[in-house]
Parts: sequence; structure tokens; C-alpha cells
Amino acid sequence: MSKILGIDYGENKVGLALSDEEEKYAFSYRTLTNLQRSDLLQNLASICQAEKVEKIIVGLPLNQEGKMGQEALRVQQFGRELENYVKLFVEFEDERFSSVMAGQLFKEAGKKTKETKDIIDQQSAQIILQSYLDKQHG
Repeated sequence: MSKILGIDYGENKVGLALSDEEEKYAFSYRTLTNLQRSDLLQNLASICQAEKVEKIIVGLPLNQEGKMGQEALRVQQFGRELENYVKLFVEFEDERFSSVMAGQLFKEAGKKTKETKDIIDQQSAQIILQSYLDKQHG
């Protein structure tokens, strides 16, 4: 079996999550920071190969009305570049409020934002991927 990679894409930080091999559960994986686009694509390709990733889910930042804005178009462009680079199918999942939800989870756990800054992106990717997986498994 293989895994699905979830991505919370940002200009400076990219949060990653991986599914289990049965593609039912998402787990925080890693945050990539301050990489040039070519380095980011190479890192993601290496992760996909090492982790036997079959598909990639990228969070799509729709606006509050659920429509595409400038940010969503930029993320879609990144997704298409990634798809061409790694030769894996890339899908998009609505990511509205995933970062807010991730921050809230840490706050409820008594963690300070300063302590969680680097892992909020991973947690956001996990939320995005889990949302996708839940839809796939009804």
C-alpha cells in the first residue's frame, strides 16, 4: 500500500502531513522553511519517493464565500508545478480555517503560540489531509 501527502503551502513555510498506508488517518510530518521553489520541489519529490506517496493533497485557501481569490490561484499554480515535477496526481482540498483550527487545538492543549509556531503548519496539513481522507471513506 502507499500513502498520501498533505500540504499546507505558504511562501515561507510548507507544512506536511502523511496518511497511514490504509489512507484512513493523517499524521503531522514536517515543516519545510524558506526554500527556493526548485529546492522545495526537489525536497517534496524526495519525500514522495522515500515515503512511497501515491497522491498529493494541497490545501486550497478559498475565501470565506468559498470562491477563488489571488492566494488560491497562486496555490493552484504551485500544485500544477508540483504535479508536473513529481509525476503524481495532485488534488486540492478546501483549507479554510485549517490554520485557525490548528492554533485552537494547541491553545486548548495549553501550548503557547511561540512554542508551536513551527508545527502549526504541520498540524494544518494534517487537518487538510484528514478532511480529504474522511470524505473518501464516508
